[in-house]
Amino acid sequence: MTYRSNTVVSPVVRSAEVLPKEVAPGPAEWPLSQSGGVRASIADKPVVVDTFEPMMADLRDVYNSVIQVSLVSKSTSSVSSSLNKLLSAG
Repeated sequence: MTYRSNTVVSPVVRSAEVLPKEVAPGPAEWPLSQSGGVRASIADKPVVVDTFEPMMADLRDVYNSVIQVSLVSKSTSSVSSSLNKLLSAG
């Protein structure tokens, strides 16, 4: 095929039969799983799994950890600043 006096090579399409057998199937070939907080029951009424309280407890733990890291960081910065002032004053 020629396009503007340049030869264009046709792309090669590889099918699934051409791939070696060692290639593992990707995530698109995995079966869909029923996960998440809402599941359908036989009567098509959603059954909600109560995950709110554990999520809030985890959020409180993360918040408290962030506060502790912030306090340690500010304290270290303050000590470092004071030490630099003392050393520069000589």
